[in-house]
Amino acid sequence: MVFSHWRVYALFLDLDNPTANSKSCYARKFITSFPYIVSSSTYVLFSLTAAILVKISADVIATRCASPTAQPDLKVVYFAAGSGIAEVKTILGGFVIRKFLGIQTLIVKIIGSTLAVSSGLNCGKEGPFVHIACCVGNILCRIFSKFNKNEGKRREILSASAAAGVAVAFAAPIGGVLFSLEEVSYYFPIKTMIRSFFSALIAAMTLKLLNPFGNGKIAMFQVSYDRDWHWFEMAGFLLCGLFGGFFGAIFSKLNIRWQHVRKTTWLGRHPVAEVVVIMVITVLVSYWNPFARLDKLPPLKYGEIVGIAKLSLKLHNLDADLQFKNCMNTNDRMGLTEFVMNLFAECTSTNDNEGLCATTISAIYPRLNLLAATLVIKVILIIFTFGLRIPAGIFLPSLAVGAIFGRMVGLGMQYLTMRFPDLELFARCGSEMAAEGECVIPGVYAMVGAAASLAGVTRTTVSLVVIMFELTGALTYLLVR
Repeated sequence: MVFSHWRVYALFLDLDNPTANSKSCYARKFITSFPYIVSSSTYVLFSLTAAILVKISADVIATRCASPTAQPDLKVVYFAAGSGIAEVKTILGGFVIRKFLGIQTLIVKIIGSTLAVSSGLNCGKEGPFVHIACCVGNILCRIFSKFNKNEGKRREILSASAAAGVAVAFAAPIGGVLFSLEEVSYYFPIKTMIRSFFSALIAAMTLKLLNPFGNGKIAMFQVSYDRDWHWFEMAGFLLCGLFGGFFGAIFSKLNIRWQHVRKTTWLGRHPVAEVVVIMVITVLVSYWNPFARLDKLPPLKYGEIVGIAKLSLKLHNLDADLQFKNCMNTNDRMGLTEFVMNLFAECTSTNDNEGLCATTISAIYPRLNLLAATLVIKVILIIFTFGLRIPAGIFLPSLAVGAIFGRMVGLGMQYLTMRFPDLELFARCGSEMAAEGECVIPGVYAMVGAAASLAGVTRTTVSLVVIMFELTGALTYLLVR
C-alpha cells in the first residue's frame, strides 16, 4: 500500500534548509546523533541489568564484634561482582567462602559478565572466566564423594579449573597452566600441573570446535608481521616497558584510594545507581572521540541523512528504505576487543585499521592527538570502573591502555624514520622504505605496550609472556616482551 501523504522526518523537520530556525538546528543535531543515542541507551540497560542481578544474588553476613554483648555489624557481600580471581586465590590458600562457587553465583556471573562486557564499559571478561570455571569445577566436585569430602582434592580441581578458565579467555592453554601456577595456586605439585594442562587443553579444543570468531582460529588477536624488528627499536620497547610499570603503580594507588572514597559517598551505598552513572559518563565522554566511541560509525552528517531521505521519498520502494536502515545501522560496533585488535594489526594498502594508519608525516599528528585523548579517557574511566558491583575484569582494559600508548610510540618511531631517513641509525630502513613505504610497524609497539601494561597491573611475568604469545601468535617478538 502506498501512502500519498508519506513523509520522512528529515524533510518534515526541514533539515535540508541551511537557513532553518534554531528549532530545526536542534532537530538536525538530534537526528544525526539518534543512532548513537539508541545504541547507548541499550548499553545502559545492559549495565543496569548486570548490576541488578549482582545485587539480587548478594548476601548479608554478620561481622565479628570486639564485645560479645555488642550487636554484630551487617555487611553485604556481592559474590558475583568483580573478577573473582582474588577470592579464588584466597580459597586455594585454605579459606572457605561459602556460596562464592555455588550454582546461583555461576548463573549470575555468566549472564552478568555477558551484559557488562556488551555494554561497552571498560571491563574485561577474562577474570570472570576464571571464576566461572572454578564454579563449574566446584559444582562437579559435589557429584563425586572423593572430591566432595576431601578439601585437598577439591583445591586440585579448582587449580585445574582456573587454568581452563584462562585457556578459554585468552585461547592460551599453556599460559593458563602457568597462570594458575604463578598467580592463583599456593600448592601446585606435578600431578596437579599435568591435570591442569589436560583441563586447559580440553577447554581450548572445545573452543576450537565451537569456533566463536567464525574463522576457525582461537587466537583473539591473531597478528602476522612481514618484517623483523631493528635494534634501534629497542628504545621504543624500553619506553613501553617503563610505561607499563608506571601505569600499574599509578592505577593501583588511585584505584585503592577511590575504593576508600567510594565507601563514604552516596554512590558507594547505591551500587546499581553507581553503575548507571559510570555508564552514562562513559557514553557521553566517548562520543566525540572516534577511537573511544562504543560504535564503529562516525557521527552522521545531516546532509547524508537528508540525501538518503530524499532518495527514499523519491523512489518510495524497499531498496531506498533498506539504504536508510543501513545508514542508521549501529550493529557494527567497535568494542574494546575490536579496538585492541586494530591497534595490534599491521597497516596494509587495503586496510587502515579504522583510521589508525598514517602514510605521511602530516597524517601522524592528528592520530597522535586522538590516541593521547583516548589514553587519558581510558585511564580515568578504568580507575572508576574497576570496583563496580558488576562481573568485570581488568585484563582487557589493561591491554587496551598499554596498546594505545604503544601505538603512540610506534607512530613516533615512524615519524622519526620518515623525518630523518638519512641518519646512520636508520640506515637499514632505506631499502624497506623504498619497497614498502615504512620501516617500523606501529602495531608491534602496541603489542609490546599491552604486555607491559598488563604485567604492571597484574604483577605477572612468565605466564604473561606465554599468554601474549598464544594470544597473538607473534613468536618473533616473544623475547622483546
